[in-house]
Amino acid sequence: MNGKPQILVVEDELLVAQDLLEILTGFGYDVPGIANSGEGAIRLAGEKRPDLVLMDINLTGEMDGITAGGEIRSRWGIPIIYATAYTSRTIVDRAKKTSPSGFIFKPYNDMQIEIAVEIALHSAGIERQLKEYEETIKVLQQADSGRGSPHP
Repeated sequence: MNGKPQILVVEDELLVAQDLLEILTGFGYDVPGIANSGEGAIRLAGEKRPDLVLMDINLTGEMDGITAGGEIRSRWGIPIIYATAYTSRTIVDRAKKTSPSGFIFKPYNDMQIEIAVEIALHSAGIERQLKEYEETIKVLQQADSGRGSPHP
């Protein structure tokens, strides 16, 4: 990660979105955009390629945050932290299927957001390193198998 980590905010309530923007920038993160719909979130994530998405689950429009988060995660591997006031088992079970990096329940406080974001970014960094190591091992194995092994 070069520079400040970028966090896309997806929230359809303007005051909440502005509050999240202030909290995140106050902690030293960059917010490259705010989307208020699932469709907008996917478009912005594709354009900006943030390091993390802070995603409200209940959004206006056809697509909810879980569907948008799953799409963003599968297309670009961007980690998602869901934020919601709804804690039903159905919602949690749907969200789990998208492999989120965190879950924040509203009303949240600054510390909850700070900790969830730090952990998600740290985990994403470890995941990225692991993928790089796996790729290196594959390349080395392919190079080794191309040489053949000498037999006495």
